[in-house]
Amino acid sequence: MINLKKVLLTALATTAVLGLAAVPAHADEISKETTDLGIKFDTDGENKPGEGPFKDNLAIAWAPSKMDFGSQKATGNIATYNNTITKPQYLVVNDDRKSANDELSGWKVTATLSNFTTGKEGEKNLAAKLTFKLGDVQKYDIGEIVPGTDDYAPAPLDDKSLTTFTPDDSIELGDKNQSKDVSLEANGTSSAAILAKNTTNKLNGGFATEIKDTKLVVTTDKESAGKSYKATLAWSLDNTY
Repeated sequence: MINLKKVLLTALATTAVLGLAAVPAHADEISKETTDLGIKFDTDGENKPGEGPFKDNLAIAWAPSKMDFGSQKATGNIATYNNTITKPQYLVVNDDRKSANDELSGWKVTATLSNFTTGKEGEKNLAAKLTFKLGDVQKYDIGEIVPGTDDYAPAPLDDKSLTTFTPDDSIELGDKNQSKDVSLEANGTSSAAILAKNTTNKLNGGFATEIKDTKLVVTTDKESAGKSYKATLAWSLDNTY
């Protein structure tokens, strides 16, 4: 099983204050030290590649990198909030396993949503439900082996890598009824079917579905005011159906 985890964040703003003091016009330097600085650039916010390895393996190639539902007022009622990430987000499975016969096993991807918590012991979890829709299955071309390595770097998700997939009975979208509507309670136990190959055959390659129209339905009370909640959306790929 390969797990990719995705954190759903309530937007937080941090203010940095820089104080500037006057320097004497004729100050002499009497000492000097150096301080190392570091910076990390995150992904574009829509999708992030899986950890791999991808060559000769079954793996999640891409998953949404985050879902953000903004900073909201605690209304004391049931409210629905949209994902602020508006660019396309995808769940992509790549099967690079090799087979001379019909021996490539089926596989399935499920999603599970944890509790929404503040991270502080004793505080009540947020009553929430995540809903989204699945786009039609698309074919995904992971690209070429990266020179100097023995693995792929998953190709960007664009019109070159994503193409029309001719429907195949062995590829399932959503549950066994091919439902495109997904609903997950924030409890860490319920799961939902996302994408699957339901039989053993030669079919391999990349398969993608867009995760779209993502909404968070929450019930807040006065105790929620001023708090931020986080949850984890886990995408789990099993190499059996």
